Amino acid sequence: MQPITKLIICLFTLIAILAFGTTGYYLIEDWSVHDSLYMTVITLSTVGYREIDDLSQQGEVFTMVLILVGAGLIAYTVGQLIQFAVEGQLRQFWGRKKLAKQIDALRTHYIICGYGRIGRLVAKELKENDIPFVVIEDDERLCQEMRDQGLFCINGDATADEILLTAGVITAKGLITVTTSDSTNLYITLSARGLSEELLIISRSADPSSESKLRRAGADQVISPYTMGAKKIAQAVINPSVLDKLEVVMTGQRLDLHFDEISIQQGSSLIGRKMKDSGIRDLGIIVVSIRRRSGMSLFPPPYDAELLEGDTLVTAGELGNTKQLLKIASGPADA
Repeated sequence: MQPITKLIICLFTLIAILAFGTTGYYLIEDWSVHDSLYMTVITLSTVGYREIDDLSQQGEVFTMVLILVGAGLIAYTVGQLIQFAVEGQLRQFWGRKKLAKQIDALRTHYIICGYGRIGRLVAKELKENDIPFVVIEDDERLCQEMRDQGLFCINGDATADEILLTAGVITAKGLITVTTSDSTNLYITLSARGLSEELLIISRSADPSSESKLRRAGADQVISPYTMGAKKIAQAVINPSVLDKLEVVMTGQRLDLHFDEISIQQGSSLIGRKMKDSGIRDLGIIVVSIRRRSGMSLFPPPYDAELLEGDTLVTAGELGNTKQLLKIASGPADA
């Protein structure tokens, strides 16, 4: 039986006993409802107070029955309530200890601050790509929802140093702050940068004027969902065919695009090939740009651009196809 079901049954039992005793004294002794309830409570609690009035013989028999039946049920009910409270506290305590231990074991993970609409999407993408992450959320209900899904969530204020430390900010690879408030994102960025100089910090910005402040506070990248959405809408009007290439596969079906950076390693069959002969397009992958080892970027990359060892390809495509390209780029030549 579930603990909450057991608790409900106990509460109904308690109410039923009180109602039974009150009704009995009311009918047998002709007392008022208040006096009958009072007599029932002092009888079941066995505190030993005097009776409201002298009991009739029928009242004495009823009192004995009430004590024999009710006292045992009351003791059981109270015991179950105490057990429910203690077990709940213990579960919470051990749950927090287990969560803290699991988070302490994480390395090069990401911290997501805020689990709103954008935070959910970011968490979904990281989970699908098997990237470890911890969410900091001040809404306990949302935190419990994530824990039920097997996700790591810390309930607290992400601007507080102790919460960031609990999330493993020292050993984390990056922090993504996507709360709905620019000021909150600014405080989180300041706190996180103060705790880790090497941390990659990506911040959401709703107001364009906040971007410079967030960068000064230590954010490596500042992204405005509204600006990006507006540009995409504009592209749908200005260059609809370009936008379609980012959303449609060869068959014309819609894609759940994944953007990745893929490095061409020594021994890869891609080395020395031109873009048009590389076979990347046959995988359904779009190469958005090529970043040379020297730092030079080719955006967009020309078809006759030669692929070199150490090049980093910024790609867009389905996750399965991206993993296939990653395997080819990692070498060796006969892979």
